[in-house]
Amino acid sequence: MDDNNRNDQTVSKTISPETNPDSVAQTPPVSGTSQAVVQHIGLRKNRKIVFFTVTLLAVLAAGIVGLLIFPSSKSGESSKTNSVATKKAIDLIRIGDPASKLDAVYPELGDPIGYETDIAKQIFEPLVRFKEINTVEPALASSWKNDPKDENVWLFTIKDGVTFHNGTALTPESIKLCIEAAKKNDYLSYFLDSLDTVSVVGKNQVKITTTSPDPLLLNKLTNILIYDTTPKIQPSAENGTGPYNVKQGTKPTEKSLDLVAVQNWHGGTVGTRELQFTVDSEDELNTAIEKGTLDLIFKGKTIDNLDAKGLKEYKLPQLTTSYIFMNTLKKASPLTNKEVRRAIAGVIDKDALIKASGVPGVKTDQIVTKEIPGYLPDYKAPTATIEEAKKILKDAGFTKAISLSAITVKENTAVNLIASDLAAQLAKIGINLTINPQEADTAITEYNTAKYDLGLFSYASDLIDLSDVVKSNFQKETATTLSYDNPTVNDAMKKVNGTFDSSKRLKSLQDVHKLLLDDVAVIPYRSPSESFYVKKNIDLKADNSGYLGINFWDTFQSQ
Repeated sequence: MDDNNRNDQTVSKTISPETNPDSVAQTPPVSGTSQAVVQHIGLRKNRKIVFFTVTLLAVLAAGIVGLLIFPSSKSGESSKTNSVATKKAIDLIRIGDPASKLDAVYPELGDPIGYETDIAKQIFEPLVRFKEINTVEPALASSWKNDPKDENVWLFTIKDGVTFHNGTALTPESIKLCIEAAKKNDYLSYFLDSLDTVSVVGKNQVKITTTSPDPLLLNKLTNILIYDTTPKIQPSAENGTGPYNVKQGTKPTEKSLDLVAVQNWHGGTVGTRELQFTVDSEDELNTAIEKGTLDLIFKGKTIDNLDAKGLKEYKLPQLTTSYIFMNTLKKASPLTNKEVRRAIAGVIDKDALIKASGVPGVKTDQIVTKEIPGYLPDYKAPTATIEEAKKILKDAGFTKAISLSAITVKENTAVNLIASDLAAQLAKIGINLTINPQEADTAITEYNTAKYDLGLFSYASDLIDLSDVVKSNFQKETATTLSYDNPTVNDAMKKVNGTFDSSKRLKSLQDVHKLLLDDVAVIPYRSPSESFYVKKNIDLKADNSGYLGINFWDTFQSQ
């Protein structure tokens, strides 16, 4: 597959046809006017660490550039109004993808951040969800409140009149059961790490009590999709509450899924009445959209003359960051010396690395992108010439050649091209880099044994917050990438984790970010540039932080 293709291919579970009941009759559609590439690796605890692979996945969703809003406000309620009177509905959007498993779109299967889960968000809903990347809005909860006298206590009022597709009423008890089930799931439990208890209060409220104050609880709950846990047949789209259900007479397979809008969805008017998902090779998908038999695909190989073919390119924002991790936890590694890390970080030509990969991207010097709280708008990374880097190493006592090792994914063309270029760059300052390709399933495990000095990984924050990135990569007790630990950073994070005030919390996050950058904890070097090809008459917009990021119920015809 072309290295300029999709950016994040996610490993997901599948279910057997015998356990999938979604070929039963469904509600008819509503009426209306007609990633360089990253792959989640097989360790269950490492669900968010991503490696460059030979296919590109379209990462993430569109947001407001530069807007740093903390979604986790202590209280909130629905202020949603239906303003679609002048918008024209779409009968059908046909979506092509080269890498998904379309019979794995169920929340109880676990992986909370894959492409399949973004499809699941059309069928199932959380209590609250992200809007425009970093703002939380009500979904199944009509309002919420954090107790001012006890910040561990949150009270969610459940929306009235919501039913599962199977006809069962949504109740506080059903939400309680689902959250408790998610707590036992290897993947989803990450988002409920602070959960102590969940209980029913009255007829329409759920109380969530955390073990300690958690200003990111709302962010975490956006990843907990609610489903009816009581039916004997699990999993099933019948157990969701969302705007779509599996089309009558069809059954999801690994390569095809047909969804239709439900009647009288509690969220209001559904913009697109039917969604057909297809998995095929990239070449076949490109041919299909050019012939008009598909309406939306991730941009892989370039299509020329878009306008003449009735197509347009929709660019996604850059919320994933690619890093060169430096293992400061490896005993006797030269990288335990900050000056060695400073020399390497200063001399690396990041533009050359991006060019060598063959994967489009934007150079970055920060651990998170500007959409994510914690970004430093005025930060400028220090640089060094080859001679200056040599002097830094010499002054640090390294007068002879330094030998380092790096781990890469064996089947990954792009990452190995990057590693080769990195080796050539480091050779100019007297550092010999040995590249060790490993199988994708074992690469992160091998890196975490401290056998290697460098690892080239990417990371996407599914909490849309710097603290998520720090917890998973720069704090030894919680990290899924074991490279770095710093007591000063750990102490600063305690302040972040206990602060609800948005302005104070932002300042604390930026302080942590600056500490990490000043200590050269990692070398960020790129954010992926990725796009959809889509029919011109579709007003496409991404609203959440998943890989697909599209709320199709809010997708209408272009005006």
